[in-house]
Amino acid sequence: MTSSSSTSKADGNPMSFISAIEPLNGGNYGSWREKVEMRLAFLDLDLALIDTCPKEPEDPVRSEKESEDDFNKRVHDHGPIRMKYDLDRAKWDSSNRKCLMVIKSSIMEAIRGAFLECSTASEYLKKVES
Repeated sequence: MTSSSSTSKADGNPMSFISAIEPLNGGNYGSWREKVEMRLAFLDLDLALIDTCPKEPEDPVRSEKESEDDFNKRVHDHGPIRMKYDLDRAKWDSSNRKCLMVIKSSIMEAIRGAFLECSTASEYLKKVES
């Protein structure tokens, strides 16, 4: 059994893993983006980068000729669809928020202000790229 007195920058602590990203300084975009995406994937935070925001399902609307029982059945059947959307949206929103925090924190402060605010991490990365 061997022991080491030195600890890697990515010692299993998610914050250490993220803080090991070399900050974007204007000349290292390719390697910076690769490392950001890789670390977000390893930490299972990249949902907002690999998937679009879930679309909200339309609530059932009763048609003129629809019976009360038929409409109530459609409303009942819509419950699990709505619940799945709510769960998927909560996961996506959490991922998006965390991705934005990691991305922004890995850009040198001197150049971070050059990028306008974006509501999604994917959109923010596109602005950084351009």
